[in-house]
Amino acid sequence: MTAPFLPDQSFTGKPLGHTLGHHSQRLEAPSMDGTRRKPISNEVVAAYSHCPRKAFLLHCTEERGTPHEYLEMLEECTNVSRSRYWALLRETSAPIRSYGDDAISSRINVLTEANLRAGDLEAYCDALTKVGTRRGRSNSAAYEPTIVVGTAGVQREQILRLSFAGYVLGQVQGTTAAVGNLVTAGGEHRRINLQPEYKTIKSIVAHIRDWSTDSSGQPPPVVLNKHCPYCPFKIACTRLAEAADNLSLLDRMTSTAMQRYHSRGIFTVAQLSYLFKPRRRRRCDRQRSHHFNLEIQALAIRSGKIYIQAPPEIQKSDIALFLDIEGVPDRQLS
Repeated sequence: MTAPFLPDQSFTGKPLGHTLGHHSQRLEAPSMDGTRRKPISNEVVAAYSHCPRKAFLLHCTEERGTPHEYLEMLEECTNVSRSRYWALLRETSAPIRSYGDDAISSRINVLTEANLRAGDLEAYCDALTKVGTRRGRSNSAAYEPTIVVGTAGVQREQILRLSFAGYVLGQVQGTTAAVGNLVTAGGEHRRINLQPEYKTIKSIVAHIRDWSTDSSGQPPPVVLNKHCPYCPFKIACTRLAEAADNLSLLDRMTSTAMQRYHSRGIFTVAQLSYLFKPRRRRRCDRQRSHHFNLEIQALAIRSGKIYIQAPPEIQKSDIALFLDIEGVPDRQLS
């Protein structure tokens, strides 16, 4: 029987993949023309789900921007959760060892600190758990990925990170990982069905690979969105958007709405502002709720004035309560 190999007691909770990505040189995969390029990592795939431009800057340039304090706080929470998870693994009687080149064939129940590599793909998992034996290969086991997060709930970005790890693991072990595990800051284990996500992962990977063969080397256009307040490239992208008078500067502007305006030849906030046409209100219109109007918002920005679509209705009562609540965004208390 193989003796269990326990993780180092001095482990700080920060994965090796994270250290390689930020503090030392990473191995780069050769491209079709013989040049070296960065491997596609969890970080880049997750960034693409928020903004293709962010993913391009992380993957194709050396820019890293300015990290947001909230994301640094989440990283600290992740390290604490990861250390707690390691402690629970050490208390189990199941054989444990660190991931290595021959780890998959070792048939050990749990493999820790797994830096998976398949071609130009690279993914990190906090643990790989044995779930069975691969068909036709009696000496090889099948594993499923586990990632520890620093949030109380599960976010879309984390599911994509786990799905990408499962996708790379499938290429390493020769069989697809159908299910993965996310361990939250509260220690809750969430089972995630990965199979519906693989189509999205393949599409993202294909788009990122196209950048390596694109001779122009131009990043995707700036499109501001809800993720921008936490993005390390927020300042640079905001400056570009303001210089171009980009439509994404408007609140609640979506990519679908931008494409609709672009098809009409409208590319700037100033151009959009001239589309607003005030209309005479009818009696029946007074009872209707008014939808958010992008055109009047653009007019307010161009003219520097404040416009009101409808007079606000203030309801008064004998008792008034005022609440000031603060909390963590992922716990829905923000």
